[in-house]
Amino acid sequence: MSNLAEKKRAGDNLPIYQQIKDDLKTRIICEVYKHGQQLPSIRELSVLYECSAITSRKVYEELEKEGFIRTTPGRGTFVNVDSETIQHFRRLNTEKAMRDAVNTGLNCGYTTEEMIHLFSALLYQAQKTQE
Repeated sequence: MSNLAEKKRAGDNLPIYQQIKDDLKTRIICEVYKHGQQLPSIRELSVLYECSAITSRKVYEELEKEGFIRTTPGRGTFVNVDSETIQHFRRLNTEKAMRDAVNTGLNCGYTTEEMIHLFSALLYQAQKTQE
């Protein structure tokens, strides 16, 4: 199993196709896969995620319905979102993650000051690792 597949499946209650779809969507939003770039074939995706071709097909069908990709018979599957849409989804995803983190912290009894301090420390650590 690929490192990515192991990480996504470990202890996750979501169906496999949803985990793979979420991972690909994140990769598109973070521009690992850029607008117009060809994605792996259904067979290749099955190998990458160690899943069935039926699962891979379902992932691509759903991403196409959501407008993230387009499939051209005989040519392949391509990323179909422009940079403005990507920026919109980046913001939505980041806000959701931050909202979830804030709610978790508040539910655990952290004060606003403690949350700000924790966020600052985590942001500092993340920036250091990216250098």
